[in-house]
Amino acid sequence: MIASLFAALLASQGAAAPLPPAGKWTVEYQKDMCIVSRPFGPAEAPIIFALKPAVSMEETGQALYVVAPNAGGNGGYRQGHATISLDPPKESRKVDFTSWIPARGKVRTYQVYADADMVKAMDDTASVLITAGNEHFWFDTGKMRAVLKAMRACNEDLIRSWGVDPATMARTLPGSNAASWFPQDSYPASAKRRGAQGRSVIVITVSPEGTPTACRAVVNAAPDLDETTCRLAMRNARFEPSTGTTVRYGVLGVRWELWDF
Repeated sequence: MIASLFAALLASQGAAAPLPPAGKWTVEYQKDMCIVSRPFGPAEAPIIFALKPAVSMEETGQALYVVAPNAGGNGGYRQGHATISLDPPKESRKVDFTSWIPARGKVRTYQVYADADMVKAMDDTASVLITAGNEHFWFDTGKMRAVLKAMRACNEDLIRSWGVDPATMARTLPGSNAASWFPQDSYPASAKRRGAQGRSVIVITVSPEGTPTACRAVVNAAPDLDETTCRLAMRNARFEPSTGTTVRYGVLGVRWELWDF
């Protein structure tokens, strides 16, 4: 049944064949993230398929990106429904997408999110099809197990570089959502006036009782954004208690953005 649904999905989208690779997989170590990517299609105008694992303690999925030549017009920010399809295991998942055009305007970026089950299935896949609205991107990725293993190793090295052993990561209380620690009205007024945006990554020291005892920013957005991130985490974060004496940590990335729709 799943295989027939997968075939029907491809037929409905008019997909003929996946784009062949135009280069090798690369693992990029950045100061605040790890990204693996590969170009596909024509070498003179390739489409980039990229994957970025989360550094946050609660997230075991990862963001998938498609960076394609801008076909014309700006269109600004978009969002809508998308589908991620893997073959094998001929599995599809409905998700949401966001899309935007950077300042230079030569490419459009699409982002979707693959949950933990989809990420696990990607170990054995050989092609990935992503639909975002009316756009379809089908990649002949080849076996991805080694690529994803290298990506996970990069992510663990990154967390260690912030002084945190991945084995000591604390978990939030069951049913808790870290996004709720940062209300929508918490954007600092000073940052709004300056138009300041960015991504703060914080490390929270967690007591045996599950409450924060310290917070520090390891990736900086702006001083007031970093301070607000830590202040809200110290006030609102709650973690599972522990009976051990090992110091535990929570790692969380918070992106502060001002959207002009």
